[in-house]
Amino acid sequence: MMGSIRAIALVLVLVPALAAAQPPPTPAQKQAASERVKKAIAKSQAGDHETAVDLYLEAYTIIPQPLLLSNVGSEYQQMKKPVEALKYFCKYLEADPTGNNVTYATAQARTLYIELGGVPSVEDNELCKPIVKPKDEPPPPVREEPAVTQAPTEGPVDSGPKKATPTLRYVGFGVAIVGAGLFGAGVYYGLQAKSIADEITNHNIQDPWPGNIKQREQEGKDANTKAIGFMVGGGIAVARYDVRLAPDEPRHLGFVGRISAEKGFGDVVAVAAATGLPLRVWGLKQDPTCWDAALEAHPEASVQDEGFVTTNELQEAIGGCAAIVMTPKWVEAFGNVAIEAMACGLPVIAYRRGGVPAGHRLRQ
Repeated sequence: MMGSIRAIALVLVLVPALAAAQPPPTPAQKQAASERVKKAIAKSQAGDHETAVDLYLEAYTIIPQPLLLSNVGSEYQQMKKPVEALKYFCKYLEADPTGNNVTYATAQARTLYIELGGVPSVEDNELCKPIVKPKDEPPPPVREEPAVTQAPTEGPVDSGPKKATPTLRYVGFGVAIVGAGLFGAGVYYGLQAKSIADEITNHNIQDPWPGNIKQREQEGKDANTKAIGFMVGGGIAVARYDVRLAPDEPRHLGFVGRISAEKGFGDVVAVAAATGLPLRVWGLKQDPTCWDAALEAHPEASVQDEGFVTTNELQEAIGGCAAIVMTPKWVEAFGNVAIEAMACGLPVIAYRRGGVPAGHRLRQ
């Protein structure tokens, strides 16, 4: 996703896409801005997001292309600076409210607002207004119960389950740490693979391919392989899933993930409508308009919102599904939901896209 945005910025900054009130950029300006955008992309891919921000802003000073503001927001988001990221996504939405990147910028701004405000959802027209956090309600008064004295009983007394021994406790901590480390490594290599894939996919067909294109393609394949290995290993180390040999009755489909356009929620509802099977949905309703649009397009579909649940609750719930549906609109570096579903013995209905074909056996 990030690579796609940067590639679009590079193409757009080379054409006169400015408002009519501004004079068209000179060839020298376009060249200077283009060079800075190319350097910003390279710095971002190398992990130097601070320098990438400076280069994007320099390019914006030369040619005020609004899409560069969205790129700056993405860089701040990768630096774990949500306040700055939200600021620049909002600057982009204000500068180009009907631009090609509005859907992505709005989704990211909503995620950041929810993170910063501690709220379950937010309307689009509130995204760039000052964040108002919900007030904490005072705890209810504690009612003191009178003490009850019981007569001592004869015989042995069961004091409840014994505490885990230090050895078992340390083993558990060790397994969790190892699993988290493996999973983190998988995420790192997955992002590398996705960045290279976006770089190749969004290359301008009018520009010559760089001399190292074969090497970059191989690097992307190697990173994807490492991502799959580490994330599967990490998942096995930190989680346990119970295999269900038969689905619950009546049979139903399941969807796990954020309710948003890039997750393809509309296609999931379309599958439920086409099969006639009810659909249970677990996940954060990040984009309520996406939910409403999908249900309005398929009124015949039976959809039940299960909300956001814990891992243990999700494991038990999805095991009763007839299948899990995955229809992302963007390239997923790794299909973690598919691995979790198959660990419960569930088939997965998915697009042949991203990490899903690499990590799973596919059937027509």
